[in-house]
Amino acid sequence: MGVAGKHGVRNHVLFETRVTGAVWDDGAAKWRVKLLHKDGTTSEKAASAVLLAHGVLNRWSMPKIPGLETFAGPKMHTAGWDTSVDLKGKRVAVIGTGASAAQLAPAIADEVSHLTIFQRSKHWVLNNPDINVNVNDNVRFALREIPHYKEWFRFRVYWFSGDGLYGNVKMEADWPNQEVSISAQNDAVRNYALHYIHTKLASRPDLVEKIVPDYPIFGKRIVLDADGGWLDTLVRPNVTLETRGIDHIEKDAIVLNDGTRVEVDVLALATGFEITKVAGNLDIVGKGGCRIQEDWGEDDPYSYLGVMTPGYPNFFFVLGPNSAPNHAAGVNMVIEAQINWMVETLDLMVAEQARKVEPTIAAYDAWNEKVAAQMSQMIWAHPKAKSYYLNSAGRNIISCPFRLADYWKWTRHPAREDLTLS
Repeated sequence: MGVAGKHGVRNHVLFETRVTGAVWDDGAAKWRVKLLHKDGTTSEKAASAVLLAHGVLNRWSMPKIPGLETFAGPKMHTAGWDTSVDLKGKRVAVIGTGASAAQLAPAIADEVSHLTIFQRSKHWVLNNPDINVNVNDNVRFALREIPHYKEWFRFRVYWFSGDGLYGNVKMEADWPNQEVSISAQNDAVRNYALHYIHTKLASRPDLVEKIVPDYPIFGKRIVLDADGGWLDTLVRPNVTLETRGIDHIEKDAIVLNDGTRVEVDVLALATGFEITKVAGNLDIVGKGGCRIQEDWGEDDPYSYLGVMTPGYPNFFFVLGPNSAPNHAAGVNMVIEAQINWMVETLDLMVAEQARKVEPTIAAYDAWNEKVAAQMSQMIWAHPKAKSYYLNSAGRNIISCPFRLADYWKWTRHPAREDLTLS
């Protein structure tokens, strides 16, 4: 809020307004952006360029379970939590065991009468004791007073949560026993995770059997645990981890495939987001009437550098196809790099007095060939690594298979030969 006020950003924001689509006007070299206002009225705004920065984790994924709509009690997606619902003494069902469930379950286990967690797939659990560690006064002093400490501190954070982890996801061609790990670094982290799981669940070998995956660690998004919050919750007497499949939902119960009825009062849907549609439900119409939803189909997006695609001049994607840093925590770094590239490209347009810019077909093809070649060497190509990174055809459309440092270098300045300006 302070930054927005200081720089006058709020004066340029249309609040309570939704973008529903955009149509390219080639003669005017403008995008006609379609808007829907809170009162139901619509309008249109002309823009020389569009930066699509709505993110990939904003469209809830509701589980496709028969009877979900018939459940009579409160049902909430974790991204739309209703704090007015009183959970005290209630029988609560959490569907999902990923990152959202691992945060939710420890927070509510104390107040519910019983918590049943329905596991749809297994996730590696990794202990990270630094999650709940505050930045103390000594570090604050050093950041403020010691020359270059801030830069060192930033690099340390970057390395231990960024490219220092790249060895976890890059396959070693001659690594033995690739059924369970794909490199020396990956194997070491796997053993670290296994030790933590076996230690925390020493009294419950049945839970170890239920939660330990059969794919190499980092094959899909991991669950970070701090102070045993997630695993300690699983061993509570009022918590059940249910791995039998769900057949359907009734007004007061979840019915399993074997006919067992689990009576519940509240449904908590920790079922993630729909991320394969990079443009969401926006109707994007480019040159010659081409539509991005038709070009990409349901879940097959391609781009140049993760930021543009031919046929859609002056249209930029933030975290576009194959630009998410899934080997690490570098989303902020990738976004900063992409915005830098976009600004540099717009500056190039101004310098050349151009009105339109888009990548060449040759550059677009070369980039996607490069991505595919590198992706074949990554953990996400492992036959057991099935995750939301993959589309329905099994192609990874989300992850960037390169190091953050390399991607940062490639986005410093636009390669003029890769662009068509007119």
